[in-house]
Amino acid sequence: MNLRFLGFIDRLEQLVLMNNSIAIIQPSLFEGWSTVVEDAKALNKHIILSNIPIHREQINLNCTFFESNNVSELSEKLITFANTKRQNIPYDYNKNIMDFKMRLQEILLNG
Repeated sequence: MNLRFLGFIDRLEQLVLMNNSIAIIQPSLFEGWSTVVEDAKALNKHIILSNIPIHREQINLNCTFFESNNVSELSEKLITFANTKRQNIPYDYNKNIMDFKMRLQEILLNG
């Protein structure tokens, strides 16, 4: 397994790296609605993420959860993931966009 810490990177470079990765890791202990999770969904990438409530609300396909603050479990999940061939379930993110558009339009038109 190769790992390199990059620090802060440009948004476009971030998306290129995510798109060419086998998985995305989101170990946050607290979060609002995470753009990293949304990026993983939009790119149809598997994501390994902490099991905080908002993450569980935000995604339920192509994801692996680990207990927050459990470094050993995260390490085990990363090793297992690196050694296991996975096939993601196709996810149509455009449907999310259209659903949001329709809900917003309904709110604006009907108050």
